[in-house]
Amino acid sequence: MKNKFSKVTSFIDQSVQEQQIPSAVVGGVTPNAMPSIHSSGFAHTQKRIKMKDDTIFDLASLTQVAATLHTILTLLTRTG
Repeated sequence: MKNKFSKVTSFIDQSVQEQQIPSAVVGGVTPNAMPSIHSSGFAHTQKRIKMKDDTIFDLASLTQVAATLHTILTLLTRTG
């Protein structure tokens, strides 16, 4: 898992460096239950607060996007 996880973390770090995403926290568990967590970027870009493994996310923003996307896709399948 470590090799696969390092590929994921490298991709995340590169995406943050190229400013494709502001930040990310990714985690995985091996079959023997060894957890791995990696954080990259900033939790608050304007204040330059670094993302940490235990950063708490505001899910209200995420639920708005998820609900809107679902509604738009449903309407598109009905009309298209």
